[in-house]
Amino acid sequence: MTEWLSGIDRRDVVRIEIVRVTLEGTPSAVTHAWLRVVMRNGDSGVVGVPFPHGVMYEVLEDAVRDANRGYLR
Repeated sequence: MTEWLSGIDRRDVVRIEIVRVTLEGTPSAVTHAWLRVVMRNGDSGVVGVPFPHGVMYEVLEDAVRDANRGYLR
C-alpha cells in the first residue's frame, strides 16, 4: 500500500489519516481511498490511492495503523 508514498521522505511523515473511501460490491470493498498525509513541518495533503481489486475496509485501517506506528515518534 505504501508505494504511493514514493518520492516522500518517510522520516518527514507524522501521520496518515483516512479521509474518504469508495466502496463497491458485496461484500463491500474499498476501491479508492483518499488519505491525508501530515508532514513534520505542518504541511498536509490528500492523496488518492486506487485499489483496483478492492480491499476490505478493515485491511485498509490496519495498513494505515501499521504505517503510523512506523512514522510516529
